[in-house]
Amino acid sequence: MNLSIPNQRLFENIYNHYYDNEMLHHNQNKYISSHWECYSKQFKIKRDSNENVVMISGHGFGDMISDDIFRKILVYMCNFSYFVRLPFKLDILKLTIVALRICRKAGFYFSYDCFKQVCALNLIYKRNLREEERRRGRLAFLMIGDGYGFMSSLIKAVFPDSTLILVDIGKTLLFQSFYCQKAHPHKIHHSIFEEGDINMDNIYKYDFIYCPTEYLSKISNIKYDICINIASMQEMNQETISMYFAFLRNTMNHKNLFYCCNRELKVLVGGELLEFNKYPWVSDDRHLVDEYCPWYRWHISNIASQNGPKLFGLRVPFVNYCDGLFKHRLTVLSTSNR
Repeated sequence: MNLSIPNQRLFENIYNHYYDNEMLHHNQNKYISSHWECYSKQFKIKRDSNENVVMISGHGFGDMISDDIFRKILVYMCNFSYFVRLPFKLDILKLTIVALRICRKAGFYFSYDCFKQVCALNLIYKRNLREEERRRGRLAFLMIGDGYGFMSSLIKAVFPDSTLILVDIGKTLLFQSFYCQKAHPHKIHHSIFEEGDINMDNIYKYDFIYCPTEYLSKISNIKYDICINIASMQEMNQETISMYFAFLRNTMNHKNLFYCCNRELKVLVGGELLEFNKYPWVSDDRHLVDEYCPWYRWHISNIASQNGPKLFGLRVPFVNYCDGLFKHRLTVLSTSNR
């Protein structure tokens, strides 16, 4: 696989900062939990003698790429098992058609991770986004920890005039900078390492903006309409979660939406205990949706986990319960403290 993306310099800058320069990477440890200290060591980027990328492989932030036909069949069965139980089937189908185009361009298959993000966007877009905003389309989205960048790519297809600002630890942000460009090769992709300040005067000339976590101050002059975090705050340390909430309260528009979907309780490999209800929510936050997430209950896989349904005392093959319950909230965050 040759690297063929419109802004190769962007990719090179992130690569040089976080893969070539390991010392710089370790200097940012306060933003890196034990989870990512462990899993980021398993990322693989291979380049040829001309520095073209010939292999890019992540670990621990989603299932998007597979050549295993049997695995794919099980995943499609999983997606269908949720689809038949969920409401708003026609809306989900319409978004799925858009998602399939994104998958084809980026080189993904329509995995369970893709399906879950389609459901999340349907919840935000069809059920809770104001009609005037849906028509306007020109929105500033802040994407925190978007893994392979699928959700950002999907949002750009639904809101073509929007700007997506992607924030993540540097090593993972590299994957977003690659796959979002594969999905949207004709859009303008920009990073905070490139010249020029980013603010409300020029934000809409960019389609995608990439920002490592430790450079949040460089995107603090933007007023964000919508922020999305799916299954990544559960893998941060508490200091980083608190930093993000403070950042959101200082930069979100008063009429904002924050979608947060994470494990109710999770213990990281280093022993850190993270609880969804103990994120820095405040009493003035207005929750439009506050429930256990209906599409994060089980998954179907050829790899059996410890927990799964039983029938007549026997373990049902291929069906596994998710590791713990997931909660999701769609919230109008309080910004009254600024």
